[in-house]
Amino acid sequence: MAKWSLMSPMLGTILEVLVSAGETVKKGDLLVIMEDIKIETGLAAECGGVVHEVRVKEGEPVDMGEELVTIV
Repeated sequence: MAKWSLMSPMLGTILEVLVSAGETVKKGDLLVIMEDIKIETGLAAECGGVVHEVRVKEGEPVDMGEELVTIV
């Protein structure tokens, strides 16, 4: 089973989690909105599939390279 992981592209804070485990997503769907130095960035799926795991919560700080969401 192929798996794709959304990794944090920067140090920041999760503002909004737009998906939950078990939800079907398409390539380009927004998964998470995060903030770094007052700049909001939407992070989208690079492939379609089913959300396997959401590893972050709103308000949580994240490091660059941290796994946020997995899709199978």
